[in-house]
Amino acid sequence: MGDGECLGRQHRLRFGLLGANTMPDFVGRTGLDTVRFGFFGSLVSVAQWLVLRTRIAKVGWWVLVSSLVWIGIGALAYTLEQTIPFAFCPAVAGGVLGICQSLVLRRHGRWSGFWVVGSTVGWALGWPVAGALDRVVAVLVTDEILGFTVLYAMIAAVSGVFTGPALALLLGYSQRERLQRGERAASY
Repeated sequence: MGDGECLGRQHRLRFGLLGANTMPDFVGRTGLDTVRFGFFGSLVSVAQWLVLRTRIAKVGWWVLVSSLVWIGIGALAYTLEQTIPFAFCPAVAGGVLGICQSLVLRRHGRWSGFWVVGSTVGWALGWPVAGALDRVVAVLVTDEILGFTVLYAMIAAVSGVFTGPALALLLGYSQRERLQRGERAASY
């Protein structure tokens, strides 16, 4: 390997480009991931908000915070895939998402920090399960856009199976604390 090849490899590694041949490949992949994750995350965030708003008041920041985190995850997805083992990427994404969402939940109870654990575990378990299900769907769905739509919908649904009960449990603890303190239930 010549000096030029070694130097080129060092630059690709430094910019998270391992696997991409050129900067345009990296930017194109990153842009696509940012849009996909941003769109997917925004849809999931709105669905979560529709449920949350019936349980707790003033949770409007949920959609904005969650959507921005998903956009950031999309922007960093390719670099993360090249930096850490792929199996850990969903847990990292769920953990970062959980930390940011717990900041929205923190005024609704002291249990909000546990949401980080629930989100991390939920996404760590949900993403691979949905990925396995995607192998079956890939045989049935040949259109790429429809395939991604089905995959992301399955990821959201399966992750929701894991994160939903964790959030319900935390909201239940929070509501019991308010009732024990004699506070009136939030009006919806």
